[in-house]
Amino acid sequence: MAELRSRSSRASITPTSIVNDYQWGNLKGDPVDWMRRYFDAHVYVANWCTCCLCLRVPSGAFDAETLRTFETETAFSVDGTKTHWLLEWDLSESDNYDRFAGEDGRGWMGRLTSLRDELLRGDTRSLYLGWLAGVSAGEVEEKTTEPRRRPDFPD
Repeated sequence: MAELRSRSSRASITPTSIVNDYQWGNLKGDPVDWMRRYFDAHVYVANWCTCCLCLRVPSGAFDAETLRTFETETAFSVDGTKTHWLLEWDLSESDNYDRFAGEDGRGWMGRLTSLRDELLRGDTRSLYLGWLAGVSAGEVEEKTTEPRRRPDFPD
């Protein structure tokens, strides 16, 4: 908590979270590094139509080959540490400003962290949605084979 406080005097910091609303300037820290060391979930929303969800799951939850089949250039990415996978969904819609104009991201964390529990149960639907976002963004070649989803989870 002391390290996080040293990066922001305005943030609301608890033993389980840091919440900061920036109207100017940037966070004086690396959210990815903090995910590697401290947190299991990160939500970022910007008024220029960017939003990001990052979830950390134990490396035993998925093998690298499974995760890589869902990975795209930017819409869904995977990073690994010795003990965890960092799974990141990134949506940048500069052409759809109205979608974000009235939404500041408050409450998103509570609604999205249940995806982590689903992933820990082996449910890959959220990974598939990340891959589909990459398809929509033109990040997946047309001839690419669709990733396999676990058959015991509904479509």
